[in-house]
Amino acid sequence: MLADDDRCWLCGKHGANTADHEIPLSRGGTNHRTNLRPAHKSCNSSRGNRPA
Repeated sequence: MLADDDRCWLCGKHGANTADHEIPLSRGGTNHRTNLRPAHKSCNSSRGNRPA
């Protein structure tokens, strides 16, 4: 996924280095590719388990 696009879906800047769950696992999300988005580790951590 990151090879296709490294733009963070949370802040819009390039250089995303993790995958974030659009719907968090704790809220019923899955590890399916359609639920994963590229994100910076810091953006991903600050979001917590809030849904998109």
